[in-house]
Amino acid sequence: MEVLRALTTVLPVPTVIGSFARDYWALCVADVNRVAVTLDVDVTILVDTLQEYRRVLTALGAGPRDSVVKVLGFEVDVIPYGGLETDGIVETTPGVTLDVTGMREAVAGAERVVVDDLVVCVPQLADMIGLKVIAWGYRQELTDKDARDIGVLFDVTHRGPFGDELWQDEAAGVRCDYDPVLMGPFRAGRSLGRSWDPTSRLRLTETLSRNAADLAARISRFDGSVAGLRMEQIDALRSGVQVP
Repeated sequence: MEVLRALTTVLPVPTVIGSFARDYWALCVADVNRVAVTLDVDVTILVDTLQEYRRVLTALGAGPRDSVVKVLGFEVDVIPYGGLETDGIVETTPGVTLDVTGMREAVAGAERVVVDDLVVCVPQLADMIGLKVIAWGYRQELTDKDARDIGVLFDVTHRGPFGDELWQDEAAGVRCDYDPVLMGPFRAGRSLGRSWDPTSRLRLTETLSRNAADLAARISRFDGSVAGLRMEQIDALRSGVQVP
């Protein structure tokens, strides 16, 4: 919490993504304890230019070419979105690029959460899944951590209060034969289909249609789940996004 407190000197109400947001939904809301231990914090900021982005990083103590800053010994990854994007891609430092498709929509729908005496914004569960899918599609050759997190977030969609909500959703039940393990991802996809703009939705569905079997296999390697079931969840998520 002290890291977040330090960030508020520059970012009064930070929007947290990555592991903090994953753990909020998994541990605090749905009581899913299967999460990885991470020692970094990811936040996102709206900026129009690279110069504006650098000014924020400098205020946080970053060097002239850094996109990751050290705060109280922890790494804080500051991810920009906004006017400096080109087709959803941002270049944080020369040669280092990220796909931030969906970030604008995720921030717009984020939930304000009180942590001790601090207020932070956390993207909704569906938006976190969408952002993780986009990240996986862009950097799957470099890291498997997005696949790991997608598996955890899929589990959250049918646990705790999200699990209780499933049985009030007849449309999702009919589409998924009332299988809660599939209804959860379907409902998340449907939410994304309604809240993300057409360009973001297109990139999301293209990513889900490309190498879905590989994503399912990577998730199963992390948690020991059945790859075929993970594939069904990916299909359910994509079907939800494409609901008219």
